[in-house]
Amino acid sequence: MTANAYALLDAEALSRQHPATFWAPGLDPASRSVLAALASGDYVKVSLPGERFWCRVEAVHPGDPRSYTALVDNHLVDYPLAVGSALFVERRHIFDYLPGTPFARELQASRAGGVVADLAGALGSNSPRPAEGP
Repeated sequence: MTANAYALLDAEALSRQHPATFWAPGLDPASRSVLAALASGDYVKVSLPGERFWCRVEAVHPGDPRSYTALVDNHLVDYPLAVGSALFVERRHIFDYLPGTPFARELQASRAGGVVADLAGALGSNSPRPAEGP
């Protein structure tokens, strides 16, 4: 896999242009060793114009440890990419990362659940959260 149907944003270029707004772990000396050790099961946050989302690293590409196959792990709002869709991700595309530990997976799931619950409440559907008082 060498291309995506949609162009992922370059986190490193955005961080260079707007350092107070965008953080790119690939430019952070403290994060480089973590990125160098990314493996199957770890999570990376990437972005398309207007939408950031998490992907689970499926594989590190042989011969190029700075590129990965990653699976979309969030329901996207603005793009027709389903959970599980494969993307080609280069290190420069990564806005954030989480190790693939059980805790990280639980944290990521709770983050996504909170957004979904908030959106469901805003749309007036049956939110899993209890109603708050007046």
